[in-house]
Amino acid sequence: GGRGGREEATAGILEVTKEEYVIPLLVRRCVSFLEREAALREEGLFRIPGDVTTIRRLRADFVQYGDVDLSDILDSHTVAGLLKSFFRDQKVSLIPRGAALGTAVQAVKSNDVATVKSVLDTCEHKPTLHLITSLLVKVLDNGQHNRMTSISMATSFGPSLFPYLPASTANTLLRYLLEHCSQLFEDTN
Repeated sequence: GGRGGREEATAGILEVTKEEYVIPLLVRRCVSFLEREAALREEGLFRIPGDVTTIRRLRADFVQYGDVDLSDILDSHTVAGLLKSFFRDQKVSLIPRGAALGTAVQAVKSNDVATVKSVLDTCEHKPTLHLITSLLVKVLDNGQHNRMTSISMATSFGPSLFPYLPASTANTLLRYLLEHCSQLFEDTN
């Protein structure tokens, strides 16, 4: 890290040093906001779009200042939209493209939890994927309030989280991660 100057903030936000992986600050800020009970209970969280103008302003603030203040944001859908747009626009492969991704997709199709877990264990972005998946599971745990199911969540967030995959594959992969979160990430901090 450095002081978070403009060049650093606009460089690859998900760039990783070999020594240590750090979950992107924007992701941590959004997750902290969305883990609050009021947000988790918000109907249609991740399905209902937030205010696009506010999302753009927050993204610009993050790029310019290296951080974003969500304390004055009242709309959970806007913060959820910011998080979705971050992953969609980054086009970063949370699961490495190529053999690892192909193996994971095939393992999901054959319900092979052990193989999916072994692929995830090799991913440098596993901590971020775990944080997001854990948040989405909490949203699903509040489904009686927010009316979100694993299918609606996968459809709403899958293509943003895995923008390099066909939508149906992204949805299937995310739904599997949600339904097997505790097994897949049991040893992740």
